[in-house]
Amino acid sequence: MTCVQLYQIQLSKTVEDPPFTKFLGSFANAPGLVKVVWASQHEDDKFVGVAAQWSKYEAYSNWNTPEQTRISNELLQNVSNAPVYSDVVVFPEDAGSALAAPVVELVSWIYPAAKINADAEKTIAEGFYVFANAIMSEAPEAAGRTVGGWGQVPFDHEGTSSKRYTALIGWKSVEAHYACKKTPPFLDNIDHIGKHGHTGLEMAHYAYSQ
Repeated sequence: MTCVQLYQIQLSKTVEDPPFTKFLGSFANAPGLVKVVWASQHEDDKFVGVAAQWSKYEAYSNWNTPEQTRISNELLQNVSNAPVYSDVVVFPEDAGSALAAPVVELVSWIYPAAKINADAEKTIAEGFYVFANAIMSEAPEAAGRTVGGWGQVPFDHEGTSSKRYTALIGWKSVEAHYACKKTPPFLDNIDHIGKHGHTGLEMAHYAYSQ
């Protein structure tokens, strides 16, 4: 398993300004940190995505002390005046290959937390991996790996405590993603996901780099 800390931040300053570089630097030398990558969002360049990959969830938990949480929140307030997408996702396999793809589709299905027990988590994940395996093995538009996992940070969605099932889907380009949506590997398998009562969907593309 691997763990990825994911942010989508609407910047109030540029990525060259000290507050953003200081935020990235806050992860430096953390035990168990594999890498930190970031990119401007393809859909809206006012947003930047940051992904911190950890060797395992316990490494992230040990680093994320109450003092570190305070520091991170303070740094985020210096780079953005808007709500920040923030989650910590545990993937059943190494997410590094997905993050290294030319373009990563970051997509999250939102579910009411009260309706997601262990059986529901397993069913949703199994359905996603039917889709993912078809894309990886049959779609020439795909690049790198496709991984999916459950977010560990509950959040409010339309007044309801919710959680995300999040996927990192590697593509050769944004255009390749949209081309694939018209092909059998996608169309024949998309029904395996998104049919379990999700209440929202979040999707954006990033070309992550260090």
